[in-house]
Amino acid sequence: MSGERDEDPATVSPKPDVLEPNASSNDEAAQTVSAYWNGPLPPPAVLEDFDRVVPGGAERIFAAWEGETAHRHALEKRNLLLSAVDTILGKVFAFLFVCGALGACIYTAAIGANWVAAILGSGTIASVVWAFVKQRERDD
Repeated sequence: MSGERDEDPATVSPKPDVLEPNASSNDEAAQTVSAYWNGPLPPPAVLEDFDRVVPGGAERIFAAWEGETAHRHALEKRNLLLSAVDTILGKVFAFLFVCGALGACIYTAAIGANWVAAILGSGTIASVVWAFVKQRERDD
């Protein structure tokens, strides 16, 4: 044997197609390059490129980012305030409801409508207990 292997072409895995430039052709090739970044602002090199293309472009990008950040902070602050007001109003109205229902319970008991008083009183207490249980489940 001469050291060469005789391989059957049917058993050899084909090589991937490689496109080689054709010297006799004037075809042009195109290459697509994409880049991305994580975060609110592009990296400094990209900002420099923006500045070269559009004078002051990097400053405009920073100004837009600062404006958007200030807007988002204002919205979050407003949402926190509305959430706090909603919580306080919910507690105030719940307290007024309980006082009114217990007042109605006392009045109906005083005029002799004991069954109505029992239903109002037990319904009021049950709704308060239910609200506290639901609040604890939500907090956990």
